[in-house]
Amino acid sequence: MITLEVTNTDDINIIDNSDGLSLAEAIEIALNDPENSYIIEVPGGSTYNATISEDIFGNINLRGTGDGNSSINIIRSGETVFQGEIGSGAFTSFNIGSPPRITIEDVVVSTRNEATEAEFAVRLVDSNGRAVSSSQTITVDFATEDESAIAGSDYTATSGTLTFAPGETEQTITVPLNPNLLEGERTFRVALNNADNASISDDRGTAIITDSLFYTPIYRFQNSDVPGTYLFVGPQERDNILANFPNFVEEGFAFRVGVEAGDDLIPLYRFQSNIVPGTYLFAGEQESNNIRENFSESFTEEGLAFYVYGAGDGLGTDFSRFQNSDRPGTYLFATGEERDNIRANFPNFMEEGLAFEAEL
Repeated sequence: MITLEVTNTDDINIIDNSDGLSLAEAIEIALNDPENSYIIEVPGGSTYNATISEDIFGNINLRGTGDGNSSINIIRSGETVFQGEIGSGAFTSFNIGSPPRITIEDVVVSTRNEATEAEFAVRLVDSNGRAVSSSQTITVDFATEDESAIAGSDYTATSGTLTFAPGETEQTITVPLNPNLLEGERTFRVALNNADNASISDDRGTAIITDSLFYTPIYRFQNSDVPGTYLFVGPQERDNILANFPNFVEEGFAFRVGVEAGDDLIPLYRFQSNIVPGTYLFAGEQESNNIRENFSESFTEEGLAFYVYGAGDGLGTDFSRFQNSDRPGTYLFATGEERDNIRANFPNFMEEGLAFEAEL
């Protein structure tokens, strides 16, 4: 049994097809199912305290609602596992029992922007890959490693120790570059080791230094509310989704694109389906014009997404487009082994042909 001592729990709900649960009931359900991440809705302008007496674990997301901030304090076996304020509409995640995991992001730096440094984002995440804080101070050592880029000529060798204070979820490692000496594309890495009060789930981040227009990474998310539907986004939108939309599950890096016009590049526009909200279509100029003229009731245009090479140009890696027949009007882009696997094992995804070319 889980024993909780809870005060001031009126109007707190767990978002799992249930309403009217107290904070004690919500946390009890969350902790009894550690494979899932639960969301607890917290009204604004109040203070809540919960004491958990058993040493068990789980992932919980708190979301503020109503007006003002809510102060939350949760204690497990005498140790504060979460303490802070939840603002209206904001998500805060924390993990009870198992230590946070440390990940480091890859980074692409364009010499076209006269970049002078590469910034690696280092994050604390839970088992679902979402940002999570800790009540303890977390440290991890880091050091750069040569690949095709060489320390001293292409970049400055950098090492040290990152410190996450209680409540912090992200730190940055900055490596100075000498882009004037770079030609073409080169890479180096930052390695993580010797973590304290956390585990390392991704021990190396790669920096790609390039003079290509394709320097922006695109990440893929699947909408867990509408399984089999996907969204492709850049770094800034990715951070917003990870912080605020737990129903979108990140599946990782997809491809690199351009964000400015250039020779041999074509624009792709993003449309959201009005028939299946939360699902998206990416289309080139001709298809976009057809959607605007004939399917404006079915799709809402959200603007220019990014630039790619045209299908068949032979300038990048080709991606095919598949439509999910179980969810008509929803699409997936795939290449390589994943494309072959879809063709062989997922007949509900109908291949529509080559869509575009990008870089990996």
